[in-house]
Amino acid sequence: MITRNIFAALLGLGLLAGCGGNNVQDADLDRALDVTDTTLTKFESMRGSLGAATDEVKMQEFSAMLIRNMNTAAPPVHPDPLGLEMQEDGAMAFFHDRNADGARSSGDKNLFKIEIDGEDQRLIASTDNGYTRTQGFSGSGLLTGFIIGSMLNRQRGAGIAPGSFKNRAASPKRSAATSPKPSARSKSGSGSYSSGK
Repeated sequence: MITRNIFAALLGLGLLAGCGGNNVQDADLDRALDVTDTTLTKFESMRGSLGAATDEVKMQEFSAMLIRNMNTAAPPVHPDPLGLEMQEDGAMAFFHDRNADGARSSGDKNLFKIEIDGEDQRLIASTDNGYTRTQGFSGSGLLTGFIIGSMLNRQRGAGIAPGSFKNRAASPKRSAATSPKPSARSKSGSGSYSSGK
């Protein structure tokens, strides 16, 4: 009897570990693409204040605006705080920023990345397990062109050739049942991402 109870307790703990606590919910990739496209367009409004800034400062300002917009989007991209790392290959890698400090910590899980397909003028969002969504980008202007050009230059520098994204098709859209649910934090809201700079 005691052995059976211990076994049941261990099985229950195993199920909880596999199904609950540390699992990270999927992000809404379609929403992430919308926010990224809108941020590219809105970033152009900073042209006056960033015209003479270094390329590094422009990328830092864009990254700050993008992650702020991702975290305040309504409906949310993800129910928990997101962090952003700009990758050497031009990808924007988003992770679950568990302590919301803006920096990757040990245990912060990768959620998705966004890449630019310059040849087909589209954004590609994908998860490590292969789920992919795509959307054209509409931003234009000097600062938007700079951001896109910078990301494409990073791709080339990392050996990613033009046309490498040709075979990256969008996965079928997920049903509402598998889409992320907003958390209490995101429901109470700190405003929409469209109210940013």
